[in-house]
Amino acid sequence: MYPFERFTEKAKKVLTLAQDEAEKYHLSYIDTEQVLLGLLRETDGLAAKVLAALGFTIEYVRVIVAPLAAADRTKGQQAIPTSRIKVVIEMAYEEAKRMHKTYVGTEHLLLGLLLEDGGAAARMLRKREVTLEKVRHEIDFLLNEKGREE
Repeated sequence: MYPFERFTEKAKKVLTLAQDEAEKYHLSYIDTEQVLLGLLRETDGLAAKVLAALGFTIEYVRVIVAPLAAADRTKGQQAIPTSRIKVVIEMAYEEAKRMHKTYVGTEHLLLGLLLEDGGAAARMLRKREVTLEKVRHEIDFLLNEKGREE
């Protein structure tokens, strides 16, 4: 697995929030939809800002996730990441590298969700026309705006 010390504090918090989401719904797993909820809950992260700019909300995700989670409830088990999450993390590292970054931020996790493509998060994003190209464009725009402010 990859070294999590390269994750920003916000990216680490997203993974903690994803686990919190799984536990809230009494799930035995953490999957892409929980990571998406974590990204949206970490409102200071770049990914949350990108999603907000593209009109994607936490309320939309909760409406879809709640019935799915109700069907998969288990008691007393600790939520563990699915193999999809391992792919998302791998893709996040690749995206950080592609962008010439030494860290993995929330924006890279968002790109990893889209690149993984088979999970519920990618389906929700595509359904709302949030594409890889739009996300990359918005990340670039927001990073350039931040650079001009400093």
